[in-house]
Amino acid sequence: MLDKLTVYDILNALVPGTLFAFVVSETTSLGLTTDHQLVALVLFFGYGLILSRLGSILLEPLYLAVSIIVRSNTYEEFVSASALDEKIDRLVEIANMYRTICAAILAFCIVFLVFSEVDRFSMPWYQVTTLSLLLLILFSISWRKQEQFIVKRIRKANSK
Repeated sequence: MLDKLTVYDILNALVPGTLFAFVVSETTSLGLTTDHQLVALVLFFGYGLILSRLGSILLEPLYLAVSIIVRSNTYEEFVSASALDEKIDRLVEIANMYRTICAAILAFCIVFLVFSEVDRFSMPWYQVTTLSLLLLILFSISWRKQEQFIVKRIRKANSK
């Protein structure tokens, strides 16, 4: 089963889903993990898919609307450049990973604020929220920078 997973699947579903499940399980009353390895793999992948879709459907349009990320290339320019430069697809995978991590951080904040148990976790809610906000800023900047690399790479490939 693991040999069927692509790098994209691992970066954008399995890793974020696993991290999300672990952090939520450690900081809230929700038990999102299991000791059954195959079940855990499927669950973590599923959590990651949900986070990826939240990032794609909700977060990305919001970031575009408020110009946190900017795209100046058309889809047609992207497709033609991708045919000329294979690295563009890899850069997009990384940008999508940053997007999914941003979605996971926001989802974690919501889940933590709703389901946290004061006596279970040693940090106060405001410290967890502040740390999460700092991580969100870090990965948002990383996502923006990656999108800028993609735009430049598309321009360069299409100008050849």
